[in-house]
Amino acid sequence: MSDDSLFEEFHAELYDKYYPQIMEGVEAMERGDVKTGIESFARPLHTIKGVTGFMSGFEEASKFTHKVESYLKKLQADEIEHTPENVAAAVRAVNMIFQVIEQIRESGQPDQTETVEVLKLLKSQMDDRTDAGPV
Repeated sequence: MSDDSLFEEFHAELYDKYYPQIMEGVEAMERGDVKTGIESFARPLHTIKGVTGFMSGFEEASKFTHKVESYLKKLQADEIEHTPENVAAAVRAVNMIFQVIEQIRESGQPDQTETVEVLKLLKSQMDDRTDAGPV
């Protein structure tokens, strides 16, 4: 990464500001309040996606976050049923964003096995929609 101070500032904000908001969302999702949970995720995930998109070396985190956001939007719009499995997939994917950032920070790249597994899970949940229309 070319600017360590930029990353350190982002990293501090990530855990001081955004992670607590994400945890509020996770708690809402686990209570069954999916829409409130997704609303709690929206701003921090959008910011994470944007910042990692322009930080050298973190583009994969931005791409991953974008795919998670797409899933959450479909869940919020009731295009994906709010089953326990679908909600758990959403929570797992959101948590994975933080893991991806840490993996890039530590080794320069995310663990492709884990990210592919989570993205396949999201895709399978979208493919299992009751209307079975195109994704």
